[in-house]
Amino acid sequence: MAQLTNLDRIQAPPQTVVVDENSIKETPFNYEVLLAEQNGKHGIELNKHLFFVARISIWILYILFIVLLIIWFFHLVTPISWHWLTHEEIQAIERILYASTLISLAGKYFSKFQLLDKK
Repeated sequence: MAQLTNLDRIQAPPQTVVVDENSIKETPFNYEVLLAEQNGKHGIELNKHLFFVARISIWILYILFIVLLIIWFFHLVTPISWHWLTHEEIQAIERILYASTLISLAGKYFSKFQLLDKK
């Protein structure tokens, strides 16, 4: 038996693929096309991702609302020496809490009576 040398173990290099540069065309990303494919895979995946982003955004806003409510309540019930916010900052928090509560109630009212449905 003949001994194999290192030269015998060398494999042939893989064949290179030649691509004609004229055949490659760049297609710009078209968001409207993805939205138009509602029944296709891309449309469903896009809707899933947008729904996931919307859910996360709602949870972040909910947590922010709860934190603002806790801070406002803390400043309401504790002595003045424990406060770290000025009177104007507390008023700004009260306006944010009032406006978000009002918008939430209005949204529930409109959805309950279906006043914003397009017909």
